[in-house]
Amino acid sequence: MSEEHKIDAFKNIFGNIVSVIDTEDNLHEFAYNNFNGKFSMSYPNNAIHVVDYLKENYKNKNHIDIGASRGYLSKRLLEENINSYGIDGSDYGIKNNFLDIPMDRYAVCDMTKYDFRNTNLEKYFDISTAFEITEHIHEEDIEIFYNNVSFISKEHLCSIHVSGPDSKSGVRTSHHNIKNKNWWINFFKKYGKIEEMPMLKTKIGWEESEFLKIKFF
Repeated sequence: MSEEHKIDAFKNIFGNIVSVIDTEDNLHEFAYNNFNGKFSMSYPNNAIHVVDYLKENYKNKNHIDIGASRGYLSKRLLEENINSYGIDGSDYGIKNNFLDIPMDRYAVCDMTKYDFRNTNLEKYFDISTAFEITEHIHEEDIEIFYNNVSFISKEHLCSIHVSGPDSKSGVRTSHHNIKNKNWWINFFKKYGKIEEMPMLKTKIGWEESEFLKIKFF
């Protein structure tokens, strides 16, 4: 698609509900804990460590938080002069008035169904983040998800869930893709250069997670 025919994401994606996930994460049973401000990067005591890292390394840069929940991480980064946006597959935050950032900086979009190559976002974001997200995406969908992430961003910081039960073990959970660290490192090799980030694990303390940074090709 030629540049002149690309979809303007700042008019047609951000500020809009593009598509909504059809997985358990949009059910109140699971979504409430993701959006109530007590978990993941919606919880200030977790977010502060990522904010500190990003403001030291990406000041005045463009950032997107993928699986942003209520957008708290983006809110804090905007306060630090980082041009941050948030995107989530669930419309729970909008329906329940949970958003921490203006709607024009937030989008609802299922990134396993939408092709971002049709947008004007190619490598727009200097850094993308996705915390407590990869385990929620079915294995058959993870490649298209990261095709999109690697298209819109130059670098990526994420957590990976490396232990604990997932839905394939028969447990009722919204975790579908628990893999060991080596699986994730092998998966990300085709996307770029991988750096392990043990300092974030030490500070945040999620026992079942590891943290990786990928510099996309």
